[in-house]
Amino acid sequence: MSKLIILIITLCVSIVLISGCTSELKTPSTTTISPTTILTTIPSTVTSSIQTQKIPEETHNSVQQSTTNILLIGSVYGTAVDTNAGIDEIQFTIGLASGAPSIDITKMQIVYSSATVSPVIMTYSSGTPTVSSTFYASQPSMATNDQVNIRFTIPPAPKNTVMNIEIRPGNGGTAIPFSKTVPQTVNKVNVLH
Repeated sequence: MSKLIILIITLCVSIVLISGCTSELKTPSTTTISPTTILTTIPSTVTSSIQTQKIPEETHNSVQQSTTNILLIGSVYGTAVDTNAGIDEIQFTIGLASGAPSIDITKMQIVYSSATVSPVIMTYSSGTPTVSSTFYASQPSMATNDQVNIRFTIPPAPKNTVMNIEIRPGNGGTAIPFSKTVPQTVNKVNVLH
């Protein structure tokens, strides 16, 4: 289904819901509504957006995110052995969307990069992760209702470093990219924003 069709359906449903939520219950009438009547009730900003086929970036991102099976659960943490050097390990938890098929974590990849580190593709390891080479997962596969802890080491990232992370499922699902920033003050354990 094209993005334009999804946008039009979303707008029509929103208009129906908003008008239904703000008006009193009325008995049905036998008035026939033509497509012209419907288009004239849509605000001009919406119709110009539809006519020019410009879809807001937020709509594109939400559609793209809804097609992935992996979900990021909770916060992303950065730990530091030496707080002066910066964060040297990233940890987060993932799960599956409702009804999603199981995923083989051993085929998953994680890509890490920053301003000073070129993109590095990491693969699964059942043991201790090696710097910028492998990641550790608390279990080798993930089924519905499972939560899997992911952990990997990186070259020390000093304060205010923007880190780019991408989770690539091995089953051909949509990758999940996200960015986090090292806080101004680095502690042993840090919530990354």
